[in-house]
Parts: sequence; C-alpha cells; structure tokens
Amino acid sequence: MKIWTGREDLFENDLFNITLLISIVLYILGGFGAYMVGLSINIVYVDIVSIIINSIFLYFSVKNRRHDAFAIPFFIMTSITLIITWYFNGGSEGSVNYALFLMAVMMNVIFYKNSTRGIRLFTLLVVVMAGLHIYEIYHPEILNQFLAHKKQEELVSDRLFGFIMTTVVSFAYMLKLNKQVQREKQQVQAQNEELQVQQEELMAQQEVMEEQQRELEKTNKDLLKSINYASKIQNALSRNSLQELKKKSNFLINKPRDIVSGDFYWVRKVENKTFFVQGDCTGHGVPGAFLTLLGEELLDQIILSDRIWSPARILEELDIRIKEKIAGDSNSNTDGMEVGLLMLDHKINVGVFAGAKRPLLFYNSKTEEMSIIKGSRKSIGNVRNVDNEFHEEVFKVNEKDRFYLFSDGFADQFGEILDKKYSSRRFYSKMEELSALEISKQGEELEREFAEWKGRKRQIDDVMVMGVEV
Repeated sequence: MKIWTGREDLFENDLFNITLLISIVLYILGGFGAYMVGLSINIVYVDIVSIIINSIFLYFSVKNRRHDAFAIPFFIMTSITLIITWYFNGGSEGSVNYALFLMAVMMNVIFYKNSTRGIRLFTLLVVVMAGLHIYEIYHPEILNQFLAHKKQEELVSDRLFGFIMTTVVSFAYMLKLNKQVQREKQQVQAQNEELQVQQEELMAQQEVMEEQQRELEKTNKDLLKSINYASKIQNALSRNSLQELKKKSNFLINKPRDIVSGDFYWVRKVENKTFFVQGDCTGHGVPGAFLTLLGEELLDQIILSDRIWSPARILEELDIRIKEKIAGDSNSNTDGMEVGLLMLDHKINVGVFAGAKRPLLFYNSKTEEMSIIKGSRKSIGNVRNVDNEFHEEVFKVNEKDRFYLFSDGFADQFGEILDKKYSSRRFYSKMEELSALEISKQGEELEREFAEWKGRKRQIDDVMVMGVEV
C-alpha cells in the first residue's frame, strides 16, 4: 500500500497520510526525547498513545484511500494531546503546545476550508487554547512546578521541536495551496480553451447565417423585382379596359393584398354595347394573378372573337373554358373565379346583368333608390357547383344612373377597433349613404372609409370596387 499515490483525485488523501506519518515520527522523537531528559512520564505515555492512534488512522486511510472518516478524530486527538502537553510541558512556555495548536488549525484549513464543519472545528480549537490560557492564569503554580524542573537545553529542544512541526505543517499547507492553484489554473485554462472553441464555432455559424441571410436577401430582392415586373405586366394588360373606363364618369379602387392582384376588371365597347366585368379569382398574389390573365384572355376570345354578347352565355362559356384550362379531367378542382358582368346596350338603353356569385349595385337616378341585383349561386371553374345555369336580369337604364361592381375584399376586411368584418350589409349601407355625392367623390370617401376601418390591421384579401355613371 502506498502512502503517496500521486493521483490528482487522491491528492488530499495523500496529504493527510503524509501529515499522519510526520506526526507519528514527531511523537516518537518527542516521546524518546522526553524520556531521555527525564521529563514527566505522562508526556511519554501521551506520545505512545498518539503514536498508536495515528498509526491506526494511517493504516485505514492508506487502505481505504479515504481520509474523511479520520479527519475529525485526528483533530479531537490533537486537541486532547494539546491539553495534556500543555499541562505537563510548561503551558505557554512550551513551544510544542503552540505547534500542536498550529498543526490542528492548519490541517482544519486544508481539509475543511469554506465549510460549516471547518468553522466548528476551528472554533473548538480556539476555545481549547483560550481555556488553557485562562487556566494557566488562575493556576500558575501547577504549571510552574513542571517548568521549574526543565533545564535550559530542554526548553531549547522544545522550541526546536515546535519549529520543526510548524515548518512541516506550513509546508503541507503551502503544498496544498500550490496544488489547488495549479488545479484552478488548469481548470481556467481548460475553460478558456473550451470558450475559444465555442467562440470559433459561433463565429463559423454566424458566418454561415450571414451568408444564408445574404442569399435570402438576394432571393427576396430578385423575387420582389420579378413580382413588381409582373404587376407592371398585369397593369399593362388592363390598359385597354382602363382607357375605355375613363370615357365615362367613374371611380376604380384597386388594392392588391400583395403586389399583384387576384382581382381584375375588363371593359370593352363592341358596336353599340359596352361590357363591364369584375372578377375575383381564387387566392391572391401570384396564383390569383395568373388566373386573372387567363380570365382576361378568355373574355377576349368569347366576346371579341366569338362575338357572344349575352352575359349569361358569356359566363357559361367562361366556366367551360376555365375548367378545360385548369381542371382537365379532375373532379375535385375548386379553383376559379367569381364574376359580375354587366352589358349596357346604348341603342335601346337597357342593362343586362349576370353574376357568378357576385351581385350588382344599381342606383336609379330618377327614383334616387339603390337596389341590389343578385347573381347566380354558381361560380366559374368550380366542379362542385350546385346550380347548372346562369340567369340574367334586364333593366331600363337612364342617364345619370350608376352601377357598382365589386369583389368581396372590402366587406371581408377586419377592423382594428371592432376586430370584425366590415360586412356586406355595412357596405351596401355606405354606398347608399354616398349616393348623393358625385361619383368621383364616392371613390375618395370609400378609400377613406376602408383605411379608417382597417387601421393597423393586415389587409386580408384583394379589394376592388368599380363605379360607373351612365
């Protein structure tokens, strides 16, 4: 069995073993010296007992490699030895006594620093030393009788012995302290190295994230550029409709939720008839915009090329051709559009309206009444339509009459204050309220109403309202 293993995890145990071994050697030398110079035989007995007890401690500490169980008995034995040697070795005149006290205190610091147990043992040692001093003050004659028999060379021997013990314990403490400093230094170095590795990893991750961020920004910039260009194309394709619309008193509110819109309008004059179409395609943004292009192209074919002028028949043909284009043989397609279509026949002054799930608001200038003409329940392109036909409504048109085609985006917008939809009922009521204004002013007031209602709420759908005065 090794007294000093040299292992990092058993350093304190090794230090305790060395301290016990030194104590045994010193007790042997002290007992032998006391016997040779003729000191009290009690000191010799104390040394013999201390040698035996310390040897037992050392044996089990080395065998079990645990010093915890013997540390407290070691301190208690040292305290008892201190009391006995104090009494028989001249009290405060005996340097050995102070060496024992110092050894106990130092060992306590070494093994139990910063702990409640260490504080209690230190307090116990201080109380023992203080009690011995008080005892010496009130009973000096007991100690002096032993001190009187001591020769000068014995006192010198005591001081030398005390110096050796003090030096040994101090060296043990310094060794312990140096070992602890080295251990803490190694821990700090290891932590610094770990932090350095983590910092390098974080920097590498940050570089990757920055590169990804740059790529995302570039992709987003390119995508935004493409969508903005698509918006220009969409507006360019509506140029003919806009020019035709400007020939009449009108207003047009067109607010895409995103840059491009899923709502569209189509206006053309063919001979003595003018066609007004407002469409609301499934979805919004890019998917909805593609459907608007398809819808405008098919309207050109049906009305301008095929010269089909009945609003109901136009919607029927549009429904068939949309299904052919986007549904194919699928029986589950629900993409398509809701459409309101008004044809004004200027020769006979009548209007014919057909709607695919969209209504028409009509203001009669003579009666000054606002009426709602509902469309069919059937939409364009949806294979799940329950109604198989579109119906027409025919009505007389007078000068200064007004009509309004619109998508559901205005009515479906949630408000910031009330946090509910604007609703179709509120929209119809607002249009009736604005009927006394010029039609251009109506558009301005509707713009203001929408902005105030929405507030800081996100726009949830594309918004389009078209108003025309005959």
